[in-house]
Amino acid sequence: MKLKLSFAVVLLCAANVSYAADPVYIPRVINSPKYFFDKPLSTVVDATGNVWVVNSSYTHNKPSVTEIPIASPNTPIIFRGSEYGFSLPAEITADADGNIWVANRNSTLNTFSVTEIPVSNPTDPKNYWGAAYQFFAPISITSDSEKNIWVVNSKVDKVTELVYVPPSYYTPKVFSNDDGKFAGATEIAADKQGNIWITNFENNSVTEMVGPNHDTYKTYSGIDYHFSIPTGITVDKDGNIWVANYKGNSVTELVAVNSYAPKNFPGINNPRLLTSDLDGNIWISNSDSNSVTVIFKAHPDTPVTYQGEAYGFHHPTGIASDKQGNIWITNRDNNSMTELVRNMG
Repeated sequence: MKLKLSFAVVLLCAANVSYAADPVYIPRVINSPKYFFDKPLSTVVDATGNVWVVNSSYTHNKPSVTEIPIASPNTPIIFRGSEYGFSLPAEITADADGNIWVANRNSTLNTFSVTEIPVSNPTDPKNYWGAAYQFFAPISITSDSEKNIWVVNSKVDKVTELVYVPPSYYTPKVFSNDDGKFAGATEIAADKQGNIWITNFENNSVTEMVGPNHDTYKTYSGIDYHFSIPTGITVDKDGNIWVANYKGNSVTELVAVNSYAPKNFPGINNPRLLTSDLDGNIWISNSDSNSVTVIFKAHPDTPVTYQGEAYGFHHPTGIASDKQGNIWITNRDNNSMTELVRNMG
């Protein structure tokens, strides 16, 4: 009966916009104890297609990372233990080689840290910490096209770059909050040109750190951008920047071919995080309304929202897309994950 409900809800959402070419997304809720989901906050899909989930577990003090291997999705792998240094892990990312990186928002090893799970030997993690990194409550993490790792330090409004030195060494470079360019820095993303983008909730702005040296900054703000407590940020396949405005109930697109001129998409209820799929569609987790919205590239002015019991959304937060176009969402409040399985019919 639940399977029939899943189909019915998805088809209804697609019918609302009347675009026959839209894929149908069939929900699959994953909540088996073997996945060890415990307050899952963030997810990423690596270059191979494996799905990774960070479990913050701030009520049980047992933080971990779950891997759902693409080759055997029913046999998850759990990474936990003192050697990983997980402490209130906030976000997870993957670099181009498939190494997994975790930002630990709480203090561990007597300091704040970032954990690397190497693809070559995942049971031998590396922890990056110490005065040189200036980590302080790291809340967001991403990797750029040159395999450098970027970290937002939320409590001090600093950004740390782990500069990649082949074959496997990283040296820190810290960018400070000069002239208020990081005012309540929250989320970070990298585009294909090597520019770094950061949302700032305190002054309702977005900062671009211009590559390759990142010593030049551009700030996007003002009434035309509609930024209102901007949280999530992502880059689509065409280099457009997308920003979730949590308080403004909207999403802003900075259009790359038009010098990042803004276009606003209203009517999205408390958007939190975003991702772009293989077609350039933008997917948004709406934590407070237990729903997920997609802005289809083919008809961006008619967003589609998925919600209902069949989807299992309970404070959906982390969101990612795989190479098949399936969408993965973490549900913080019921310790589960929802996969929206793409079906072109």
